[in-house]
Amino acid sequence: MFSFKAILGVLFMLLVVTIAILAIVCFRANLETVEASQEVSHTHQVVGKVDAISAACKDLQLSVYRRRDRGVDTEAASAVLSSITELRDITHGNHLQRKRIDSLDRAVRKWTGLWDPAGGAGIDPVLRGIETIRASEETLLKQQRGQRRNFEGFPEKFYCFAGVHCCPADIDIPRHPV
Repeated sequence: MFSFKAILGVLFMLLVVTIAILAIVCFRANLETVEASQEVSHTHQVVGKVDAISAACKDLQLSVYRRRDRGVDTEAASAVLSSITELRDITHGNHLQRKRIDSLDRAVRKWTGLWDPAGGAGIDPVLRGIETIRASEETLLKQQRGQRRNFEGFPEKFYCFAGVHCCPADIDIPRHPV
């Protein structure tokens, strides 16, 4: 038969392997959660910048209506263009979004250079460009929220896997809204 030391050694190795597997699973889940959180944070940053550009464009449009005889306020127009540059800088990895931002930049430059106070149709391409960027970011945010839901059940599964017998309602896990 097996000696007590051999059985104890096998059980110890089994314990070490189990702890290593749990550590790897937890570490991987934490990395994925951090990555998803950073993506959501970046998306909110982009949406906030797009909203700021939209507000600045509407302010610029109002200033043009007030200054009919003097044309576009160049200082306000340059502020809008610098905001678009900042938006371009924070979306450096997304080539499709960069194309949309470049299109918005061209539309703003065309609008501020060829403004007709009587017409007012020059801002339509700008507003469409803003809405296109906002819609693509909101779609991305919905996808990220769907990925986050995959992680929500992890603590309960971990407790059940670890052998802790408790009702899921007894587990006090803070849930932060996205």
